[in-house]
Amino acid sequence: MGTSTGATWSIDDIPYGTLARESVRDDRRLFDIVASASFIEITSDLYTRNLVEFFRADREVADWLAEHWQREELQHGAALRKYVETAWPDFDWQAGYRLFLADYGPTCTVQRLAPSKALEMASRCVIETGTATFYRALSDLSPEPVLKRLAAEISAPWSAVPPTSRRRTPSMPTRRCSACATRRVSSGASTTTPTATA
Repeated sequence: MGTSTGATWSIDDIPYGTLARESVRDDRRLFDIVASASFIEITSDLYTRNLVEFFRADREVADWLAEHWQREELQHGAALRKYVETAWPDFDWQAGYRLFLADYGPTCTVQRLAPSKALEMASRCVIETGTATFYRALSDLSPEPVLKRLAAEISAPWSAVPPTSRRRTPSMPTRRCSACATRRVSSGASTTTPTATA
């Protein structure tokens, strides 16, 4: 497998100080999307542990997951969290995340992965392609320049993943994770959330 370390950017590269809050402050739909994505991405340590266990017999895949993929996913989560906390400072991100994790955590188990390693790898490829497409669309459609750049940075690493990793990278129960995140963001886990919808 290749030696790519994934992302070539860091949180420090994102100009959060220039965030145009007025363009997103009252956009409830955008808030739901970005906050949910931050919850999902920052939970990668939990599902990476499951994937490493599932693929423990294949050292190459397990090492790549633990050393490269997890680091990149955690960076996505941390960067999105910082965006949410900057754009919507009244939202209690930590409280919302605790609710999300309590709901999602028990469902994120090795037993919930695909019945075979081949299906799990195929699933991950489909999910990663969809995720890259989601962030590219978010970048293209974002009304706010900092989010536009952040989403573009997150979508870019798919092309940098080693080719053999693209063929072999595993999956997680994404639909369940996304449903939990959306529910927790929308459940009023914040002290104040955006009131208007886009």
